[in-house]
This record gives sequence, C-alpha cells and structure tokens, in this order.
Amino acid sequence: MAERGRGAAERYAPQVRFRAIGARGQERLAAADVAVVGLGALGTVSAGQLVRAGVGRLRLIDRDLVEWSNLQRQILYDEDDARRGVPKAIAAAEHLRAVNAAVQLVPAVIDVTPRNVEGLLADCDLVVDGTGNLETRFLLNDACLHRGLPWVYAGAVGSSGSVMAIVPGRTPCLRCLIDRAPAPGA
Repeated sequence: MAERGRGAAERYAPQVRFRAIGARGQERLAAADVAVVGLGALGTVSAGQLVRAGVGRLRLIDRDLVEWSNLQRQILYDEDDARRGVPKAIAAAEHLRAVNAAVQLVPAVIDVTPRNVEGLLADCDLVVDGTGNLETRFLLNDACLHRGLPWVYAGAVGSSGSVMAIVPGRTPCLRCLIDRAPAPGA
C-alpha cells in the first residue's frame, strides 16, 4: 500500500474488513492509476472518494478555473480558489493532498481533444467521467473502447442523474445507447 505502518492499517481497515474489497482489493486500489476528467460537481466528489479510498495515482484533468458560481456545488474548492482564479485541476490537487498525502496526484490543466485524449489516458486503469458535455463524453467513450479501458459515465441535469460503468467487450458503450454524437454545444 502507498502508506506504511499503523496509519495505513487504520485508515483502510474498514475497507479491508468489507468483504467486497478486502486486503487484495485494497492492494489493487493502491496500485491503480485513475483519471478523473472534468472537475465540476461530479468530478470533485469522485476525486475525493478515490483519494479517500487510497487509489495509488489520480490524474485530475480539467481546463477551467474555479469561479464563485462553482462553490455551492463543487465541494473541493473554497473562496480563496475563486478569488485567485486557480485552475480546477491545481486547486483539486492542493485540497486532495491534504486529505491523503500518500496518493500521487497529477493535475492537468488542459482541454481534452481528439489529439491528446489517448496520451492523457495512457497507462490508466480506469477513467471517471466528470464532464459536462456529450462531445467530450463521446471522445472518452471512443478512446476507452480503443484502449480496452473501463470507464464510468455519469451525468446530472437539475435534480436527475445517471451513471453507467462501461467495460469494453463486456458491457454496452455510450454509442450503444445514443446512436450519434450531438452537434458541438448541443
């Protein structure tokens, strides 16, 4: 595990006792490399849970800056982040480091595009979608299918939401459910 001695044993004891995770599952978490793409409301919650669970390496990918309007729903950020206009990926890494210093945090202040998506996801074990647009979701879907990489689709509009784990070759993908990508900005 990333942490040594009594601290790690105490921190992850409830997960190790939980039969669905156990000691082997905790070791797998500690060795995992996960990318969270989009650090808004869904992405900040996902990133926080992954860090608290003890994932080994977490890539934090978002192009946006923290704004005042983010503070009521994006739980990793605070007023100082908004005042300074800190990039979300940087602010998230700073706050998450204080939660679990044993997790390697890799912030990337970048827009996910067809040119860079493969490189951003290279060597990942899992991708978590925290984006807010279908265009990027389809881009993640296609890159993950190409790499055989599992990913978790999540979306929320208003008070409704949905989530779907996509495992290439085992489950339907996003294009299986939505037959064509919408026009950009739709």
